[in-house]
Amino acid sequence: LITVADSDVTGIEFVVPEDPASLCESGVDAELRVTVEQDPDDIREFTLRVSNDDGSVNVVLQSDGGNVYAATAPTFGGYRMQLELEGCHVWYQDGEWVGAPGDAERLKLGEAGASFNVRIPPAPCTYNIAGQLVTADGKPAAAFIVGALAIDDTVGGSYVTNNGRFSVPVPKSGEYGLAVIAGSGYECWLFRGASGPVADRDEVDYISVADEDVTGIEFVVPDDPASLCE
Repeated sequence: LITVADSDVTGIEFVVPEDPASLCESGVDAELRVTVEQDPDDIREFTLRVSNDDGSVNVVLQSDGGNVYAATAPTFGGYRMQLELEGCHVWYQDGEWVGAPGDAERLKLGEAGASFNVRIPPAPCTYNIAGQLVTADGKPAAAFIVGALAIDDTVGGSYVTNNGRFSVPVPKSGEYGLAVIAGSGYECWLFRGASGPVADRDEVDYISVADEDVTGIEFVVPDDPASLCE
């Protein structure tokens, strides 16, 4: 500490290293490298990301300009790898892609890092849940993103058209709820309940998908959706 006693203090020397930021590094460098294979006749845009179980780390893998994608995690440990393709969300499990986040393999990242080869499937989501967003007076509601919810995570997404129509991809048969993002950020989600929109995920009215698309779903949202989250 420098004492200032009723006058300026001068002549202070402050020594810093040539690379000051090096003193702030944690020493953790857990790199994941993924070599991606795709059908050369069916190249699609996709996103790969890794996250830990509590969601405190969520990192998008970046391409080297070719078919190798890499990310560096800030801590060692187990991570799930997620593929996002055309609104479909699936997770890596022993060379395959699965629809339930809870079934995903935990990739162990340590000092040596980890490398994997994965193949991007042409259509990882098999079915769709389709319908229309409407207000209480029956008018189409637009400018929303609709998500399909499995029991433990979001598995699909669809931008709503001007007439409120949506079609959300899901990876397999099962029980799914629907939600919309309300407001300007991702903090407020409204869910489709049995008797109207709800802010509590525990009140979701789940839709059964059994080996075929589900259509004709009506999702009523309030004129001011974000008001339900206040």
